[in-house]
Amino acid sequence: MKLKFIIAIFLTACFVDIALAQTTLPLPPQSSTYTGQTRGYWFTAPSDFEITSIGVPTDASTDNQSVAIITLNVPPPDFSLSTLDYTVEFLAQDVPGVAPISVNVPITAGTMVGILGSRGANSINSYGTPSPYNTTLLGNPVSLSRLLMQNDLQTVFPFAVSGEPGPFDFGRVNITVASLNSVPTLSEWSLIICGLIMLSIGVVVLKQRYRSTKLA
Repeated sequence: MKLKFIIAIFLTACFVDIALAQTTLPLPPQSSTYTGQTRGYWFTAPSDFEITSIGVPTDASTDNQSVAIITLNVPPPDFSLSTLDYTVEFLAQDVPGVAPISVNVPITAGTMVGILGSRGANSINSYGTPSPYNTTLLGNPVSLSRLLMQNDLQTVFPFAVSGEPGPFDFGRVNITVASLNSVPTLSEWSLIICGLIMLSIGVVVLKQRYRSTKLA
């Protein structure tokens, strides 16, 4: 009984730690909504990391979501100018449900990243505090600036994006990120230790079963 209790504790710790290994980029609460064209934000990556999920909040709508991740080669010019000098790293259009969409997009430090997302056929956006909005990404300070496209992402490929210096609101799109540091983080070390402990417990269980079989 004691062994089962110990195993349960370690399994719980492992699952909690796996969850902590990924972090959601903190965003402000919804301040207003906008309908018509898709909005989002862009920022310069402060470190190496991986985007592991993306999703449009449901504050403004629970309609199907459309999201995109782009990497920019130049800062987006102020509207009404626009740029096509970017790469679309991920695109999902008209996806049903409210859950975030799993992705696997590695980002290197210094990369300019654009995040776009809206819900429904009329590009319903959940707006946040006027940009630039200062937040943190994996403990590093980062500034989010307004990014926009003058189309509905549900039916149009990410096309001709623009920035605006503020104080305009930006489109809230949630992303979860994980570190790509070569040196294991505290969370990664604890996962390794957790795995070794579980391996040791497995060996103990096998030994006990072997002894029980011999005694029988």
